[in-house]
Amino acid sequence: MQILKITMFLLLLLLISAISASGFGSMGPISAAFGEDGFFCAIDASGKQAVICWSKNSSSASSSSATSSTSSSLSSLDFASQVPQMAALSGGEGFLCGILANTSQVFCWSLMGSGTDLVPRNYKTTAYSYIASGKNHVCGIRGAYYSDHESGIVDCWEIVKSSNNTLSSKQSSLFYDQSVSNLVFKMIISGEGFSCGGIREGGLVCWGPNAEFLGVSNVSDSFLALASAVLADGRQVAVKRANAATIIHGNSRDFEMELEILCNVRHCNIVNLIGYCSEMGERLLVYEYMPHGTLHDHLHGGLSPLSWSLRLKIALQAARGLEYLHKEVAPPIVHRHVKTSNILLDSERGARIADFGLLTSSERDLDLSGDMKSDVYSFGIVLVEILSGRKAFDRDYTPPSIIDWALPLIKQGKAAAIIDRFVTLPRNVEPLLKLADVAELAVREDPSERPTMSDLVNLLQQIVKDGLVL
Repeated sequence: MQILKITMFLLLLLLISAISASGFGSMGPISAAFGEDGFFCAIDASGKQAVICWSKNSSSASSSSATSSTSSSLSSLDFASQVPQMAALSGGEGFLCGILANTSQVFCWSLMGSGTDLVPRNYKTTAYSYIASGKNHVCGIRGAYYSDHESGIVDCWEIVKSSNNTLSSKQSSLFYDQSVSNLVFKMIISGEGFSCGGIREGGLVCWGPNAEFLGVSNVSDSFLALASAVLADGRQVAVKRANAATIIHGNSRDFEMELEILCNVRHCNIVNLIGYCSEMGERLLVYEYMPHGTLHDHLHGGLSPLSWSLRLKIALQAARGLEYLHKEVAPPIVHRHVKTSNILLDSERGARIADFGLLTSSERDLDLSGDMKSDVYSFGIVLVEILSGRKAFDRDYTPPSIIDWALPLIKQGKAAAIIDRFVTLPRNVEPLLKLADVAELAVREDPSERPTMSDLVNLLQQIVKDGLVL
């Protein structure tokens, strides 16, 4: 354990050092896929940027620009001819990923894949400036590889091994629903069950199921909770104060322009921004006060339990809040961090969406449909938490991922098995089974098969309208 801690310290020290250096960081022209099906590849330095690969069973190379007469003792390396030209490489267990030289998109492959691209469909067309492969997952920083802008938000996906040792990919329920979703990173590293990154505003953040064992104190929020306060008119409010890194590195004019827009975002299912202060080196945000805490605290943290009627109402109201951000706000707002701890309950136990922000200037011209479908996926996880009472990820259960546990049961018509047994069941469980079906739609792996937030609102409205018999 001591060796692990020392190793992690050195790894994180390397990351921090690299962040302040020029260039594209630790990605290099040579990388290895480790494990039983391991191999390593290199990018041709002649300028062609072709990929050349070897394995432990091969004494000769297989190249992405090789002719049909090229021989290799590894027949499985024939896929190399299908690997596009690369600008950089990063490897995990049995797979390699690279950033395409001409488009900055990511392509991942394995020995067993016969050229199959191990990138989920909703990330295939996204450009990335940096990638980092862990043992069984990949994270990438959005942006063009050859751009001068070396920072962006992070996407992560899992690489899954089947019983016949073939690999596939899926959007990650372990790495997606994390507090990093709306942060802007300069560089990232990945390992077994974790990724760490340096934030543009300063600080280091680690996430993933094994991140808690690294002993890293995350510095992740641009704004830190300060206190509740009472205004002169008697209203109780919540006040957040910007951390020092945000004040030092942030642009004051951009800050004020973004907050002027957020002050005009108004909805009954949103935690509305009342005002802000940017004077004397301080930045304070003043929000509506939510006296009944978070949905997470009620489901998992020991606050008063929620009845089924209230759970259905909260699901519908939260969906309406997200629909408003996606559909009614101009420009649209993608939350990127939808989870139970960001759904707050007001004085009447109404659901309010919290902790959303505006797009960065580099993102405003991008197609946001894929990001909106990611919000839908995360909201689907919230629905399963509401229905089951389980956390999104809990090591006390097998499997620990709530989606890996619940989804097969729902698809098998056994949704009743995931209903929270600690809450008295209504006489008619049909609305709860319909809620499970809605959740299954939202977490489908193919983003094109997921409904929009407006679709979810309509489905949930019908469930609430049908009502429960208590």
